[in-house]
Amino acid sequence: MKFRLAFLFVFGLASLLEAAEGARLEKNCRMFTAKVNVAYTTDNCTSPIGLCTKGKIYGDPILYGTTGYVVEKVAGSAEDPTMAASLVYSGTMKITTQYGVITVTDLGTLDKTTGLNSSQSRAVSGQYKNSKVSGVFFTAGAAEATGAGINSSAFGQLCFEKAAGTSEPFLN
Repeated sequence: MKFRLAFLFVFGLASLLEAAEGARLEKNCRMFTAKVNVAYTTDNCTSPIGLCTKGKIYGDPILYGTTGYVVEKVAGSAEDPTMAASLVYSGTMKITTQYGVITVTDLGTLDKTTGLNSSQSRAVSGQYKNSKVSGVFFTAGAAEATGAGINSSAFGQLCFEKAAGTSEPFLN
């Protein structure tokens, strides 16, 4: 009886370990560069301060699509007179590609005098084909002369995780 229980325990433990190994994630990370062109919008804007953008991202096949950005917080000239020409902002961007939606949190600065901006973004959730997405990237750019939007360049790394044993490739 003890032998049978010991055998069942060992067999059950081995089965669990095999299942856990099969469910292990594979990870594939890739550097990228892209262009981001956005325009300010109030259409369907859920920002508590009324500031949103919509645009496009292109130049790299993994990030070819549209963007929607919601500014959630802003600090700058009103809060600190020493930063009269600068704004610091944070928000959430959704990048929609033909393979899925990637949600990004962002922290950036905008120089109101020159129109220059920069930001650091972190992919916090999303799907690309059958993979979960994570990663960090940076953008730098300038406001359009008309003030209607911002044109930026983005560069960074995105990582794609999928369950082991799936046949679809990470990337095209």
